[in-house]
Amino acid sequence: MSLKKNLIPIKPKSAEVPVRKPEGGFVNAAGEEVERTGYWVRRINDGDVVLVPQKDWDAAKAALAKEKADAIEQQKKALAKEAKATTSKTEGE
Repeated sequence: MSLKKNLIPIKPKSAEVPVRKPEGGFVNAAGEEVERTGYWVRRINDGDVVLVPQKDWDAAKAALAKEKADAIEQQKKALAKEAKATTSKTEGE
């Protein structure tokens, strides 16, 4: 028997109205995967969140992954630049 969680992609119906998660925080306006529970089924039925079609979710997930990878790359470059500047300062003293 598999204990695999049943995940569903959702996003707030309106980006201007945040939807609280039961464990704290808010659902990302771009959408995210959550475990299918009674809580999320009620949010869907109430119209607070909408299910994201799988093809749209796959595209959104790829875009979010690229955005995250780009942000990490920028951080690495900034840290390398900062380390180089610090090394240059200590060598100059």
